[in-house]
Amino acid sequence: DEHYQTFTYYPGTEFSKTSVAKTQPVYIDGNKYNAVAYNIDDSNYFKLRDIAEMLNGTIKTFDIKYDASTNSIDMLSYFDYTSVGGELTAGENSRFFIGISNS
Repeated sequence: DEHYQTFTYYPGTEFSKTSVAKTQPVYIDGNKYNAVAYNIDDSNYFKLRDIAEMLNGTIKTFDIKYDASTNSIDMLSYFDYTSVGGELTAGENSRFFIGISNS
C-alpha cells in the first residue's frame, strides 16, 4: 500500500524544492515497519524519531531529547527511545514544511 504526499522544503532563502513523501517498508531484524521516506535530490530521508522507534530495544537503540535552550536535539546512544507520539505514521492528507538550517 503506497501513499504519496507532496511538500516543499526551503534550504535557505534562495530556492525551494518539491518532494514526494512515500510510505515504504523497512525491515529490521525480521520485523517490518512502514515508514515515510522523503525523496530529495535522489536521496531518501526518514524521520529521525521513526528510526529511533524502529531501533528501540536493539543494540543500536538511542533516545532523542529536545533542548529548548539551544533549539537543538540530543541523541543519546544506548538509551531506550521515549515515544512522543506520531512515530511511524504516514501523515496522509497533511502538508509538511521542512526547514533546513545552515548553522
